[in-house]
Amino acid sequence: MKRNFEKWFTELRDCITGYKFFVDFSKTQSKVQELEKKLKIMSTLIGSDNIEQDFEDLIVKYPEVLSCIPILLAVRNNELLIKEEGQIISFSFDMANNPIEKYQEFMKETGLFDLLSKRQVKSLSDYVFGIEVGLDSHSRKNRIGTEMESLVCKHIQNAGYELGKNFLTQTSLQKALEKWNLNSINSFLGRKRFDFLLFNSPTKIFVVEVNFYGGRGGSKINAITRSYKSLYSEISKYPNLKFIWITDGLAWRKHKNILEQAFEAMPNTLFNLRELEEGKVFSNKC
Repeated sequence: MKRNFEKWFTELRDCITGYKFFVDFSKTQSKVQELEKKLKIMSTLIGSDNIEQDFEDLIVKYPEVLSCIPILLAVRNNELLIKEEGQIISFSFDMANNPIEKYQEFMKETGLFDLLSKRQVKSLSDYVFGIEVGLDSHSRKNRIGTEMESLVCKHIQNAGYELGKNFLTQTSLQKALEKWNLNSINSFLGRKRFDFLLFNSPTKIFVVEVNFYGGRGGSKINAITRSYKSLYSEISKYPNLKFIWITDGLAWRKHKNILEQAFEAMPNTLFNLRELEEGKVFSNKC
C-alpha cells in the first residue's frame, strides 16, 4: 500500500528536547573549576596600572597561569598560530615557547591587557563561566542528535532487539557483518559507520540513519538528502540490506519539496517519530 506523503508530512513534530537542551551548567561549572586557581592568580592583574610588568612578574612566578589565557579569548586550544608581518608565530600556552615579551605582545594585541587593566571584568572566574556557557551553546546540535538517537534506541529495544547482540550502534557495516558471520561487502558501504545496524533475520540487516532538524536546516538538509538518496541506491543493490531513514523536525517545513522527492524516490524508507512510536518501523517478524 502506497503511503500518503501529505498525511505523513503533517505528522512531523516541532521539538524533542527538554529543559536541559539549552545549557549544560554542570559541564560549564566543572570547566571553570578546573582553572579556578589559575584564574584567581590572573585576576590579580585586574586594575593594574603597570600591567605589562605585572604580567611579566606573574608569569615568572606562576608560569602555569599561561594555560588559562586561550579560554579568555573563547578558545579551547592551547596551541595558537598568529600571522604577523608575513610570518607564522606559534604560541604554546601549556609551556612557554616564546620570550615573555611575545606573550606580552599577544596579551596587548588581542585586547586582554585592556580587558584587565581597564576593569572591564570584575572576576575572571565569572567571565570564563560566561564564555563556557556560550561555547556550550554550540553543542546544541550534538545534543539534539544524541536526543534523537536515544529516542530511536529506546524504540529499537522495545521492538525486541538486544544491544550488542542483534543491534549495534555507531558501527561500520563490515564489523557488523563479521560479528554476525555474514558475507563482507567490498564497497564504501562496508567502511561506512551507521547510527544503527539491526540483524533482523538469518540474513536481513536494517541499516539505519537518524536525524532531527529543529532549526533552519539550510544547505545541510540538501546535502544530507542527496547523500541518503545515493546511499539508498547503493544499499538497494544488496537484497539482504534494507535502508531506513528516520527523520523529523520543524526545519523540514521549509524544505517540503526536497523531502517529498526523497519520500517518493526511496519507497518505504523514510519514517518519522510518530511511526516509530506506533511500532511501524522495526519488527522482528519482518
